[in-house]
Amino acid sequence: MSTPPARPTETRSSCRRCHPFEQRKLWLLNARYASSRIRHRLAQIAADGSTKIIVRTVPVIRAERASGRVPVGCATVVVAWIRHLRGQGAPVSDPGAEAYLALVDADDETAVRSVLDRLDPAGEVASGLGSDDDLVQAVLVRCPRWSRTSGDRRRRRGELR
Repeated sequence: MSTPPARPTETRSSCRRCHPFEQRKLWLLNARYASSRIRHRLAQIAADGSTKIIVRTVPVIRAERASGRVPVGCATVVVAWIRHLRGQGAPVSDPGAEAYLALVDADDETAVRSVLDRLDPAGEVASGLGSDDDLVQAVLVRCPRWSRTSGDRRRRRGELR
């Protein structure tokens, strides 16, 4: 199987020609997210997050923690979802999110622990994911400043756009 001609064949460490390709990829990615049309797609991705995160993220968290690793990518997903529940980004469109909305109004650490416990309560893990200090810290450091706006509660309920 041959390498596509538009991509250098050298390894990254020895490749001097990779930088322009990486820069172009980054530019295209940034241009995509700068588009006003992307908001609709991001709202679709966020819809039904309470189900998606339990099915897609929690099993990875469990497996990584069982192997002694802190799942940084999963921590980032949890941060993004909590921020979404706090009213940042698209309005919450998730019937299952109602149980989480009261949890995210607490201080940051309590919110993270409560959300993690609700995502994976005691049983699968001895005392719930919220009791895993390393995981909680991994989530907290991903977003050191969790700002909230005055319209967050109304936005979460879809009253503001």
